[in-house]
Amino acid sequence: MIEIQHLHEQVFVNNLQAEMNGKACAIVDSFSGWLLSGFAASSALFVSQYDSISKHLTASTIQTFLFFFLWSLLLGIIQKYLAVLVMAHSQGSAIGRELGEKAAEKSIKLDFEIILSEMEKTILPPARWFVSRSYNKVKKGDLVSSTRNVSRLLQIQGMLAIIQAILMLVAIFKVASSFHA
Repeated sequence: MIEIQHLHEQVFVNNLQAEMNGKACAIVDSFSGWLLSGFAASSALFVSQYDSISKHLTASTIQTFLFFFLWSLLLGIIQKYLAVLVMAHSQGSAIGRELGEKAAEKSIKLDFEIILSEMEKTILPPARWFVSRSYNKVKKGDLVSSTRNVSRLLQIQGMLAIIQAILMLVAIFKVASSFHA
């Protein structure tokens, strides 16, 4: 077993960052869902009330609005997938911390390499390649590497939600600028 430098600090940062990631992820995911709900409701209204709305908007304006909705929906699906990954990591870290503390109380020595190898085996090959670098870093004593990667995924998730908001604003601007009484 390798000697891990700054073990307590790494565990502290890992726990803190994993907890923060989980909380921020939930907020971003909620915001994205709220955007999609509003966008979907507007899209449904435009389609269901086309006869009365078409007096004020051209068909191409409504079509453009719907295309913006579809792009936002695609980004929302990707965002949701990232949210699942970030939340799973956050909750897994919390569970791992609890189980690790219980093992320590019972004086059970855990071998990180075996634990990580077993966890890595459960991941499908394309994703296994992505996480293998993190696992290798953890095996070498960098306990925060996977949480850093998940923090990056959280940032990508946030950017996707911002792009969704921009798409919605552009679609609303398009409708507003094309509206005629």
